[in-house]
Amino acid sequence: MGEKDDKNTTQHLTAHQINSSVAQQVAMAVKSTLGPKGMDKMIIDPLGDTVVTNDGVTILTEMRIQHPTAKMIVDIAKTQEEEVGDGTTTAVVFAGELMSKADFLLSKNIHPTIIIKGFKNAADHTINFLNSISESIDDEKLIDIVKTAMTGKSAELVKEYLAPIIVEAIRTAKDRDAVLLESVVGLRVKDSKLVKGVILKKKKVHYDMPNKIVNPKIALVSSKIGVLDMGGNTSVQVTDPNSMEKFFAQNENIVKKMVNKIKEAKVNVVFCSKEVDDIAGYLLNKEAVLTFKNVNMEKIEALAKATGAKIISNVNDIKEEMLGKAGSVEVDESYVSVNDCENPKAVTIFLQGGTEHVVDEMRRAVEDAIGVLSILIDDKKIVGGAGAVEMEVVKEINKYADEFSGKEQLVIKAFADAIEVIPTALIDNAGLDSIDVVSKLKYAHNEGKKWAGVNVFKGEVIDSVKEGIIEPVKVKIQAIETATDVVNMILRIDDMVAGEERSPQNNYGA
Repeated sequence: MGEKDDKNTTQHLTAHQINSSVAQQVAMAVKSTLGPKGMDKMIIDPLGDTVVTNDGVTILTEMRIQHPTAKMIVDIAKTQEEEVGDGTTTAVVFAGELMSKADFLLSKNIHPTIIIKGFKNAADHTINFLNSISESIDDEKLIDIVKTAMTGKSAELVKEYLAPIIVEAIRTAKDRDAVLLESVVGLRVKDSKLVKGVILKKKKVHYDMPNKIVNPKIALVSSKIGVLDMGGNTSVQVTDPNSMEKFFAQNENIVKKMVNKIKEAKVNVVFCSKEVDDIAGYLLNKEAVLTFKNVNMEKIEALAKATGAKIISNVNDIKEEMLGKAGSVEVDESYVSVNDCENPKAVTIFLQGGTEHVVDEMRRAVEDAIGVLSILIDDKKIVGGAGAVEMEVVKEINKYADEFSGKEQLVIKAFADAIEVIPTALIDNAGLDSIDVVSKLKYAHNEGKKWAGVNVFKGEVIDSVKEGIIEPVKVKIQAIETATDVVNMILRIDDMVAGEERSPQNNYGA
């Protein structure tokens, strides 16, 4: 192998060491944020803007990560967030610890294929075990789920107030994507509320239009209200003043026809996704039709779900049966709210806080809680939090390892040790003695107390389910599954080869 090849290839032992080190460093970046007493990170972007958060996926996505293995670990957090909405830090910390255990096993001359097989067997057994010990809950326990999801985040101080709002939002909309979040800075957090409808940061087209309409008839329009654009290259030649007057009169008549159609359909609120020109705005104001323009289509679609309106592509086709209904439409200085919709398929949680940083962190916490709740709509299966379920899994996997012998037994026991990092991190982050508390937890689980977890505020062993510290089993399963798959993928890498730079013509296959 030539000198050039030596520079572009990292041999297998070094590759494993590098990948293990990188994975562990990424995990360490978020490990201190885990749990009710986890710390925050301040992220400063290249422009000097700051984000203060302990949300795992936010920290990892904001970090300027270049190493391909590190990016694979970050993808664990992204997948966890997309699939179940929570448990991102748990998944990444577990993956980092699993890589550490793999590194130790490799140093004992255990081949990567044996480690991969052992980790896969242990993960499959863990997932089956989690499903077997999970318990069903009723709707009353959903608030406890939300509180657990928000614990350890900045919004924890107001979780008692926000949790019922989030639960009611999911119960009403029944879909994660149909729960919208809007926010405003400058008011108290406890002024946050659930709106059974949609809030938009929009101002009315004309300042004289009404600020409140009760029992409105709402039209959602996806085309321009006004004279149609003739295109940038179109020109109009006018030979005399009468022709000019005739041209403007024709345009005004077109707009009047549109406004008359709106009036005949008894519309008194219009949300338009395109422009509303000045003539149309003036005429709609004369008819006291509250109008908003350039509303993005996502909001138009949300309004359709909330109000039951049909989206109208041509104003001239408007009919009364195509309109939406609500209790009221109210205009504030910077936003408009469509309130008290009947059986809405879309709702809005309106977050308020004293500073932008507070509101942003609240938003992240609420998004996590919404994601967690959404997976419980059809499958209300939970496990105990506070490190309880991990300690029960550690006990089970060590027992499972006894069914094997030799190197595979060592691998499966290493998997169990890796899971123990979660309760250990919870305890360490609380400033407690992890050796002492973990010993107490193991004793409790050996005594058959499967939901024995730790109260990190008092350092005491508690029954986490009785205390209302519960989590969806799907969050734990997703974390185990995704982390194990990515670690096994990394373990299959025995060389890292830098590809040659390609010339522009090679990029096109020439």
